[in-house]
Amino acid sequence: MDQVLNTSLGLRARDHNAMSAVCDTLEARYCAAPSHRSHTSRPIVLSIGGMPLAVAMPDVTAAQEGGRGRALLEHLSTAICNVLVEHGVASDVAYVQARDLASYLACQELLAAPDLLGPTDPDEVLHQQAMDVSMDGTDVFFHITTTYRAAGQAPGPDAPIALTRVTDVGFKFTVGSDWTSRRLSQAASQTTAQVTRATVRVSTSPEQPDRLSGVRQRLGVPDAPQAPGWLSEHVSQLLAHCSKLFGGRGTKFIERAPGPLDPAATARPAGIGLDLAAFDKSSRLVSAEPGHGRWTHVVAHYDNDGGIVACNGEKFDAETLRSIGDERAARHAACLKTGGAVTFGQDDRTWGARAPVPQSFYRFGTEYLAQVALKDKDEIDAAVADGATAEKATAAVQAKQRAALEMTLGDELFELSGRQRHAAPLITLGATDVMASLDADEQALDAYAKALRRAVWLAEHQRTKATISDKGADDITQDAATWALAFGHSALSLPEQVAFVKRQLGANMTRRLTAAIDDAATREQLYKVLLHEKAVSDLLTGMDGGPRFSTETRKPRRILIETTPGATPSAAAPVRLTFESDYDTLRDESAAVSLGAATLKRLHRGTMSTKTTFVLTGAAATLRHATYDAQLEA
Repeated sequence: MDQVLNTSLGLRARDHNAMSAVCDTLEARYCAAPSHRSHTSRPIVLSIGGMPLAVAMPDVTAAQEGGRGRALLEHLSTAICNVLVEHGVASDVAYVQARDLASYLACQELLAAPDLLGPTDPDEVLHQQAMDVSMDGTDVFFHITTTYRAAGQAPGPDAPIALTRVTDVGFKFTVGSDWTSRRLSQAASQTTAQVTRATVRVSTSPEQPDRLSGVRQRLGVPDAPQAPGWLSEHVSQLLAHCSKLFGGRGTKFIERAPGPLDPAATARPAGIGLDLAAFDKSSRLVSAEPGHGRWTHVVAHYDNDGGIVACNGEKFDAETLRSIGDERAARHAACLKTGGAVTFGQDDRTWGARAPVPQSFYRFGTEYLAQVALKDKDEIDAAVADGATAEKATAAVQAKQRAALEMTLGDELFELSGRQRHAAPLITLGATDVMASLDADEQALDAYAKALRRAVWLAEHQRTKATISDKGADDITQDAATWALAFGHSALSLPEQVAFVKRQLGANMTRRLTAAIDDAATREQLYKVLLHEKAVSDLLTGMDGGPRFSTETRKPRRILIETTPGATPSAAAPVRLTFESDYDTLRDESAAVSLGAATLKRLHRGTMSTKTTFVLTGAAATLRHATYDAQLEA
């Protein structure tokens, strides 16, 4: 019993690896081909709502081998979640609550519950097992039927199997909000569990005259039952096991004194696809079911605290929170398919002002940047293991990061080169534009960038056959040619010239940043955040159920670097780094917007604004604030 109760596979799998184990169990138990079934995993015939799995959820059985377990978890979770949402459970809470309920299919303790109806006779072996999962309102029912046959009887096409014993165990999980939940939050719910029945049917075949006597002895049944509804020792053990099983996982278990036997309650769900009619008529029945009496309460309470869904105060992992965000996003995407518009990130309490992303999400942004640093370290360690010095390996990784950063900054600086002088600079240090007071070479590059920017504009208008005066076109072409000649690029194509100028613009910016920030470690943190800020922002908006825009839709950012007054950035002086970004799908015909796992292909227009703030030291970069708002029009 202790080994069963202390199994490592819990009801609520918190991390990605544990959920993968759940999916593997579902595949082995319910979806694996007979030739691939493990001898350690009993296959179970599964039905959903009285229909075979292949009929109820054809996408599950049609999935590729190795992916059917995950498909089963996702489809069953979605089916339960939709019902919970229809009955008023908040969608983010319903998502994890439904996933927990669906995960019971892989709960080893629950699957082993029928074994507790008495030790298996050494002359018996398990023959078949079937389970039906159904819903009635917010009640979820699991029914497990297990059949046994004589150990020496081999299944064959000509000889029907003579069953020796059949057990049935029923469970009911009820989802709802008690009065304390309603007072605490509208986004709160709980799950209660109850064993609804436990029965054993024993063969009375003349060939097995001692079978009933042996089962009675193993179950602790007296030869003359005391009264209808008596509770045997092993049935009591089953109920105690289930109480401990559910209670140990934070679920309320309702245990009652035994009541009178109800023949109607012994009927099996229609989905149990085992032919047992003849056996039922000739067998003897031992049954127990809940009656009236005192309830014991251990509550599994789900709520949304500041955007983080938790169960009994235990917060879910980042992978689950991303899945919750995808679930929210999927509902928004479904709304857009019917037309209209969806707004994100606005706080009704402030009359439409931008609402912060839940603060509890910030740590995931910080962890993302820490993972980037770990990947860089792994790359350095691998190079050292191959014979490079630590200095050379570090320099190589930093050079690669610097090149990527120069291209990112160069793209934005190139676009800014075509704007009016009053346009906001890309990066300011305090109140000063980092690229203020250009030297002669920088001025020449800036003029070259402006000429190329106009040439790109001309090429685009000519591609779309827009009307442009001959003189205007000639002026733009001549200006670009003049600067190409000055830089020795006359033989290069327009795209090649643009790529060169972008690299140089980015290099000039990083050179200025190097001069402005004297601490090398803090500077590397700055470069890392400049390069990965969009990924962090996408992570947080996705977890919140918001959209993610492709880079092509982003206007040049407004980046502010603030240092400690009277000091230059150093390991002892933290640097504050703030980003403001605007996105608009009208900027690029290849613009892409994603909501969860869906890419919105028929979007009339989408806009989004984000703001993030980080605090940098030589040791780490920490996300301190994040807001966004977005509007999508179908």
